Amino acid sequence: MSKQEGSVEAMSRVEILQVSKSYDRVQAVSQVSLQIEDGEFFALLGPSGSGKTTILRLIAGFIEPDQGKILIGGQDMAGIPPERRDIGVVFQNYALFPHLTAWENVAFGLEVRRLPKREIAERVREAFALVQLEGMEHRYPRQLSGGQQQRVALARALVTHPRVLLLDEPLGALDKKLRTQMQVELRQLQQSLGITAIFVTHDQEEALTLADRIAVMDRGRICQVGEPALVYERPANLFVSNFLGQSNVFRGIISHIEAEFARIQTEQGYQLVSAWRKNKRLGEAAVLVVRPEKVRLATQPTGSANEVRGKVIHRIYLGTNTTYLVELEGGEVITAFVQNRSPRAAFELGEVVYASWEAENCFLLDEALQDGC
Repeated sequence: MSKQEGSVEAMSRVEILQVSKSYDRVQAVSQVSLQIEDGEFFALLGPSGSGKTTILRLIAGFIEPDQGKILIGGQDMAGIPPERRDIGVVFQNYALFPHLTAWENVAFGLEVRRLPKREIAERVREAFALVQLEGMEHRYPRQLSGGQQQRVALARALVTHPRVLLLDEPLGALDKKLRTQMQVELRQLQQSLGITAIFVTHDQEEALTLADRIAVMDRGRICQVGEPALVYERPANLFVSNFLGQSNVFRGIISHIEAEFARIQTEQGYQLVSAWRKNKRLGEAAVLVVRPEKVRLATQPTGSANEVRGKVIHRIYLGTNTTYLVELEGGEVITAFVQNRSPRAAFELGEVVYASWEAENCFLLDEALQDGC
């Protein structure tokens, strides 16, 4: 199945232009604009009720927008039913027909299109090979594992050679090990086909693993769009920072600015420095955010520009690393991820430690944006 026989060229770009959708006076999507490029793996990330699945359903044509436009390959999709949009969809529960074999499930969409039997057989064989399920063709869904059912659903979505592949949390029902395996396989498959894929998830790790770009959503709005590393390292606001990973937060006032650095006087009396200040000005309120993996712990002061004293109040051993909760002298609790380099835990409960991090590894955000986009 080679790059969908040329169908994924410029014809697979998806454009969402000022789209809104409401249900019973509740606005599920509000003035959303996005452009997903040809061959891109794009993730819609957000909590339940953020509007991400509604956007997927709008693209698929299962529902129509109240206002705005959706274009696929430059064509306005208004009034075009789902079966004519040339889209493949994989659902969280796979939506396989239980009374049909895996082969019959995959062939179903081609039979509806009344393709010749020989072409159907050839495409279905090709799809099973693509998802590595040869030998499973004549089993019923109940005879397949969760991962195998997911592959059948994926084969069914791809066998019609769609321009765009829509995935609505398709890995959510799998256990962690299989989900991780399927993430790799799904990404490799998408890249080999060059197909445009739009993936809905509430799992931050999944979005970071799979996506070329991520759109973080909250309450029907787009908070931030960008490559995974950019959104993670330079979040637009505190909501994005907290949703896409864990964050340690210090609130205060900008007390000094010099070149690219800004100093914040925190409510607890700490003087902390950030190298990224997001256009902050002297005297403004701000929050300083540092990720737990950027925090170092030591039993003695290190002389770092950002260093706070506290004691270990909890630790969680996770194999490759240990999560420490440190209560600072000001009363707040911060989190640090420390890689395990020996069988013995580095810090004991109740032990006094010094938590530090580099100015380049933290950022300042607006307090006013902490509750959403």
